[in-house]
Parts: sequence; C-alpha cells; structure tokens
Amino acid sequence: MSVSKLVQNAKVSVIGAGISGLSFSYFLGKLRPDVKITIFEKQTRVGGYINTAQANEETIKRTKLKSGRALKMEKGPRTLRGVSPGTLIIVDLLEKMGLLNELRGVHVHSEANKKYLKIGGHNGGELLEVPGPGCSISTMTSFFTSPLGRILIFSILRNLAFKPDGKQLDKMSVEEFLDRQFGKEFSSNILSALMYGIYAADVSDLNVSCVLPALVNMEKESGSVIKSMFKRLKYPKKTGIDHDVKEYIDNFGTKLNLEKMAAFLKKFPMLALTNGLSVLTDGLKDNMPPNVEIITGSGVQRIKEQDGKMIVVADKEYQFDHVRSTIDATSLGQMVEDKSSALLNQFQYTSVIVTNVLIPQAEAKNVKGFGFLVPKAQLNPQTRVMGVIFDSDVEEHSSPLFQGSIPRPLQVEGDGNIQEAINAIVSKPNILPENEKFTKLTFMSNIPRSGTYVVPSPAHMHAIVRSTLEDLLGSPSNLEFAIESGNLESSIPLYDRHYPERRELTLQNIEKTYKGKLSLGGWSFAQGVGVPDNVVTSLKAALSMF
Repeated sequence: MSVSKLVQNAKVSVIGAGISGLSFSYFLGKLRPDVKITIFEKQTRVGGYINTAQANEETIKRTKLKSGRALKMEKGPRTLRGVSPGTLIIVDLLEKMGLLNELRGVHVHSEANKKYLKIGGHNGGELLEVPGPGCSISTMTSFFTSPLGRILIFSILRNLAFKPDGKQLDKMSVEEFLDRQFGKEFSSNILSALMYGIYAADVSDLNVSCVLPALVNMEKESGSVIKSMFKRLKYPKKTGIDHDVKEYIDNFGTKLNLEKMAAFLKKFPMLALTNGLSVLTDGLKDNMPPNVEIITGSGVQRIKEQDGKMIVVADKEYQFDHVRSTIDATSLGQMVEDKSSALLNQFQYTSVIVTNVLIPQAEAKNVKGFGFLVPKAQLNPQTRVMGVIFDSDVEEHSSPLFQGSIPRPLQVEGDGNIQEAINAIVSKPNILPENEKFTKLTFMSNIPRSGTYVVPSPAHMHAIVRSTLEDLLGSPSNLEFAIESGNLESSIPLYDRHYPERRELTLQNIEKTYKGKLSLGGWSFAQGVGVPDNVVTSLKAALSMF
C-alpha cells in the first residue's frame, strides 16, 4: 500500500507493542529522530504473543523446582527457524542491544534437531523419526520401510507423471493442490502435520498460493513439482545478501558480516534465546530511541480522520499525522467507523491452546529431539493435539553462539574460516546454570473453527498430557507433573482461499479512505507468520516513510 512520507517533526501513533510494533518504532525512530512516536499497548507488558513467563505458584508447589531455567515458560513463539533476512536482522539487533550472548543455536547434527511424526491412529500410536541431515542409516531404513515411507515413495512416483489439469490455482486449498500432485495420502499423512505446526490450521482451510507459493510456481513451470525441483538443481545458486538485508545495512550499519553470518547459521537451523524470546521484545523496549514513548495498559478505542489529522482515542484523545496498526485486523475493525470496518472484520484467525508441562525429573521420556507433529489422518478430534515441543531437549542440546567476542570470520573486516568457528562452538560443553533435574514440554492444541468444541478443563488437559506421555513417550504411569494451560484466541491469521482478495481490497480501501495516513502491519499483513517475517515487514514500512 502507498504510504505518505512523513513531514518534518511528524507525530506517529503505533497501535500494539508486539514484535511488529516495537521493531517498526525502533527502525522509524532511528531513521527519523525528528519524529515523535507513541506506542499504545492495551496489556501491561510488551511482546504481544511473544511471552516468556515464570511458572505460577501451583506449578512450583507441585514440582518443588526452584531454578529459573526450569520455571521459564514460553507461552507463545520460542525459536527462530531457518536462515532468512529477518533472522539476520534480528541477530544484528541483538548485537546492537548488547544481547548477542543470549543467542543459542541447535546444530544441524544435534539431538535436539530430531523431529518426529505421529503414526498409528487417533488413539495410542507411536512416533517415527523423520530423516534429517546427519541421521543414521537405521533412521533412514526405519522411515522408508514404514507405511509413511511407502506413502512418500509412491507419492513421488505419482507426481513424476502429473500433468496440469487447467484448474485455477489462485483460490485452491493446500489439500486440493497436494491431492492433485501427490495423491490424498501425502497431504493427510505427511504435509498436513507441517501446516499444523506453522499455521495451526487444516490443509483444507489454507490457500496454497499464500502458504506454498513456491510449489504453485513449480506447477506453472513444469507441471510436476518433483520435475521442477530437479530442474532447479541446475540453476546457479544465489550469492550475496538479500535486498532487505542490504537496505538494513545501508541505513543502520553493522559490525557483523551478515553474508558470512548466513553461511554460519545454516549449520544452526534453530535459534533460541537463553532467557526466552521475550529478551528480544524487552530489549527493543529498553533500547528505543529517545523519540519513542511506550504507553502500556492503554488500549485504543477509536481511530478517525479529522481535518487532515488522525485522531486516536485511548485514555484521552490524541492527534497524530500517521497511525500504524500492528494489531489483528478484527480488533482494528472495532476501532474504525467507515467501510473499512466491515472489510477488516472479515479476516479469519485460528486459536491455539498452549499447555506447558513441567516434570520434576530428567529423562522422563524415551525420545530426544525438538518434538513431534500430528498429521491430519492421526489428529484425535477430541484432544486436538497438533504437536508437542520438547523444550528441555532444545535447552540442553543447544550451544551458546557468542560467548565473549564475535568470531573474526563473522566480523565486517574479519577473516578466518567459518567452519573453525562452528567447530569451536560445538566442541564446548553446554554448561547450564542450574543442576536441577527436570523435563519440560509444550503441547499445542488446535481449536476447530466450526462445530461444537469444549475447551478442555485443567483436569481433562492433565489426562490428555498423561495419556500422551504414556502412549507416545514411554513415560511411567505414576509420573508426577504440573501443567499450565492458556488459550491464545485468534492468534494466527488464517490464509484461507479468499485471503489474498480480502487483503488487497482492505489495503485499497484503507489507502483511499485515509490517504496514506493509516498503514497496516502485524501478523495479518506481514510477509508470513514468523517473528522474522514481521521484522522485515516493519523495516520496509519504516523505510517507506523515511
């Protein structure tokens, strides 16, 4: 959408102090010291869905654990996945804020990089390790001789014979696209699990053009996705840094060689922060430029345009030159009173139940890794558990990446071998601050968008956790543990069949109505649902107003 350049000494309001609102304000505040920025946040803390909390008193009482690491509970996102422009920018922001020593990485060959799929039916079942880099021959053999492996092999062979049928792909669901290309069993038993893990949504509800655009382009290019993959192996590999990262460096500078950093991080496909992901959002809050003010505990009730200015009604009435919304579209729809309200209220979201589990003993399960996902064919309609994250495994099998000085190969003017820096990190023992023994997990449950569904009571959720521990993770039946469960209402945008059209109509209407004085960001309008995606979207928005 088109956004007006800000006039000298402009006043800007930002609605929401999650990662989108904080990063946008940080970038714009640095770019334009003359601009006065005010962030309104209805909660008494910053971070939004990024929320690292301490265990409650009941959990402490039941487990008798005291250490900070054991009692750290992630109530939302907890890791940064893959090397992306947004991840590189976040790493550099951590360096600028003096927080680079918080960064931990799971090496590609680490125990914590193992991932599993649930197989064997709705009730009971077992976990099957998915082959990954450096996995053993026995893991490969177990997978490809299993029913799931045979489905994958058959799906690939079927795809090689696929020919386009002329159907329009713009509004096609992920499920229909995959069923056409690979057969029904592939989406139902394999890829649906990944969609649950990223979007907490059913493959039948997701628009393939939104969530798997690369596969859509492959069909347009070659018909068969697999044939297109083979063709692309011949393409020259891209070199250099991404355009967004270059824009970031040009405007904010860096002490890091971010091109080499990208190569370095490829060996650590999963990143975490020692004291939780809230370190990032709290760090942004504490390092804001002096021209940024954050008002917490003050929700916005109404936004309107009046006499060329934007009026924001919160604890009192404020006047601004521009308003940047980073909250969900439906909440913004309640604040505006024009045609935009109806369009904003049409956006759909998924809700997730996050259940943190703390067990006061080590080795309380018989598998190690990042966790497991549940494909659609295996999803129990009563429990709705989409997956389980093995939090304590990630903590115990990740390495501090930057203790002390930054390795010379990763400095702007540095030299040396990146592999030597990687070897030095993984060879060091992972010394954790406390000696208490515990196992920590997080259960993610999907709340269906239609039909009758009763959110599990604490007692019911406790029973769901116990049955999963016993049936899938080999835990003893007398295991003691504590749970904390919370419902993240409308937490993830649903990229349904009509999302692209809805998004475009909304942006056009906002631009026409507010003439560039209201812009939209946050999860609903970012480049994706990941934390790095939101940071890149915020950077682009700030640069467009610079």
